[in-house]
Amino acid sequence: MILLESRSLFEDVDNPICRRFLERVFQAEEIANVTIMGGSSPRAALHFSPETSTLQTVVARIVGFLNQGSENGQPRANGQADAHHTKGHASANGHASANGHTSPNGYASANGHAGKNGHPAPGRPPDRALGAAPRVASATTARDRKGVVRYYRHDSVVTGWETKRDEPGRLRLKNPVLYRKKELCDAIERELMSVLGIDNYKTSSIRSTVQVDYDPGN
Repeated sequence: MILLESRSLFEDVDNPICRRFLERVFQAEEIANVTIMGGSSPRAALHFSPETSTLQTVVARIVGFLNQGSENGQPRANGQADAHHTKGHASANGHASANGHTSPNGYASANGHAGKNGHPAPGRPPDRALGAAPRVASATTARDRKGVVRYYRHDSVVTGWETKRDEPGRLRLKNPVLYRKKELCDAIERELMSVLGIDNYKTSSIRSTVQVDYDPGN
């Protein structure tokens, strides 16, 4: 987990700067989900799998995408980074650094070395930076009753829907927005009613879930 703190950036998740930040961050395929919390110290937790990516690689890729935005005239994200008790802090100019080091060109430096094992060098934005940014849903569709916003990646779309079960013939999703909103669950069921290939479906406003049983052959 990489933890960033910034009142100006995360106090209002739907402000344009925060949305650009999320679009840039989710361009890094290593980032699986992002949790944004308010309160006296607004912050965002960026989650990735340490089994497939190193902290240095993820930080370098994120900073590459953020710098790409600044080169296009968009502001960088300011804040302090804490990579889950790893010595990683954001420098004063908004560039993240791994293990306390920042490269001369402003990109993250992973222990002072360039990328290895086929990963892009930290000072060079990945090729995917040239592609379109993922679509990020409105925070109102991802905020729970305590005000915490949770975003999850689904290919090129980022939403508040978390996949709880995904197997041939059955899909179960969860979104805290559904909590105690029976009318919203009913509206979802009306939409699912007209979708071809769906055999059965059910929603729960208590569990905040939607389950869909479908014909995997369609």
